[in-house]
Amino acid sequence: VLKEDAKGIGSAELIRWCRERLAPYKVPQYIEFRDMLPKSKVGKLLRREIREEERRKQEKEKRKVESHEASSS
Repeated sequence: VLKEDAKGIGSAELIRWCRERLAPYKVPQYIEFRDMLPKSKVGKLLRREIREEERRKQEKEKRKVESHEASSS
């Protein structure tokens, strides 16, 4: 969700709205507020870039957890 479009609406409110109106399998697990979304020159959303950003975030978080576990041992 773009931050400018949210205008004071929190993620819990958005998820509640989705639960009331969407089939259970369509309700998002979490909401991410972003300053901008990657778009092509013609204005189409670049879903591939969003997936790649998410994959990098998950890998970074995984390495962080693994390094924390290694230092705790």
